[in-house]
Amino acid sequence: MIGSATLTQAGCHNSLSLNTIGSATLTHAGCHKSLSLNTIGSATLTHAGCHKSLSLNTIGSATLTHVGCHNSLSLNTIGSATLTHAECHNSLSLNTIGSATLTQAGCHTSLSLNTIGSATLTHAGCHNSLSLNMIESATLTQAGYHNSLSLNTIGSATLTQAGYHNSLSLNSVTICP
Repeated sequence: MIGSATLTQAGCHNSLSLNTIGSATLTHAGCHKSLSLNTIGSATLTHAGCHKSLSLNTIGSATLTHVGCHNSLSLNTIGSATLTHAECHNSLSLNTIGSATLTQAGCHTSLSLNTIGSATLTHAGCHNSLSLNMIESATLTQAGYHNSLSLNTIGSATLTQAGYHNSLSLNSVTICP
């Protein structure tokens, strides 16, 4: 590494790989079978929970706070990513160019977030499958419980108290004159 790395009560790991240009801070990071951290910029993990596999590759900044327990957490970002109380996921995949903010995002079997622009998920609820692919901005607030939520948008999408759905599919294209 080139830069600084600080590990405080980082927990038990079968394999911990840390390669950073910039700064990395792990505090109460929990127990992981495999933790791989490759960053240019800053990475901060606080009470990140227990993960079978945590892979963090970032150019920019990544902040994970009380992220919960995940079978697989994969975070690849150019820009900034902030996860707070993101809870328990079987698979969380976050690939973003721009900014992504997840706050109390709930429990998901599979959460896949691929974005160019900004994505904000707040109290997004429990989903069997949440897939978000977008260019520009997406805001989900108290979006409810869904068996399958698929959001594909070019432009902006806002979901607020969207309720209970077996399947919610939103495909939006906004064309500027």
